[in-house]
Amino acid sequence: MVIDEYEGTIETLTPRQVNAVVDAAHRRDRLAVAHVGTWDDATIAVDAGIDALVHAPRDAPINDRVVAQLAERSIPVVPTLTIYSAASGKHDSRTFLDHPQVAPYLDQDQQSAAQRTSWDLLWPTWCDEAVAGVAALHKAGVPILAGTDMLNPGTIAGVTMLHEIALLKQAGLSDVDLLSAATSRGADLLGLTDRGRIIPGKRADLILMNVTSIDKAIGSYDIAAIWRNGHFVERKPVARVQTTPGSPGPDR
Repeated sequence: MVIDEYEGTIETLTPRQVNAVVDAAHRRDRLAVAHVGTWDDATIAVDAGIDALVHAPRDAPINDRVVAQLAERSIPVVPTLTIYSAASGKHDSRTFLDHPQVAPYLDQDQQSAAQRTSWDLLWPTWCDEAVAGVAALHKAGVPILAGTDMLNPGTIAGVTMLHEIALLKQAGLSDVDLLSAATSRGADLLGLTDRGRIIPGKRADLILMNVTSIDKAIGSYDIAAIWRNGHFVERKPVARVQTTPGSPGPDR
């Protein structure tokens, strides 16, 4: 569900409606997950008994009561800092079109996504406020998961996950926490017991980085090899799609 007025531009769910949605999900043994925009939105979700939050609150001040409740109940938060970074004008996904370790392997859909950079408005404080919020959540012991909110401007399938992990490091997550955020914690939330850990018998979805230590993997795009469901994935360079100035690129 979405609990977010987007700075007063749209109407959103009332606390009563949120309670009803959470209750309906739980009666059916389903997870209740909420997209939130602010700490007030997070308060409504937590008070309703939410199972996970998507997006770190992007405003200030930080609500210490909500942070404590999230920590006490071990409610996961998926910050999606990449979209806040894009909306704040801190990064431009088009730079990946010339990145030596990324650009050669972007397919047409990824190249098209890299061209989608514009938000209707720039929100210069969003990223900094969200990073500060994630730092407080992490310090309190709230489980942080890595996710990207794909299809928003500034996101590219696959590439954005590596970018998200680098942004989460700015919020103070350790290298081990970052790896867990991108693997086991997501699997645990969704009840995917067959994956998320490198253990004999588990599904082998692996990325081998061309680095010498975990800390050097964070922020790196130097991929040595990929396995999907136990099968080696052969990476081949993809032709660059030519676009005219101002063109958004190919889209299907």
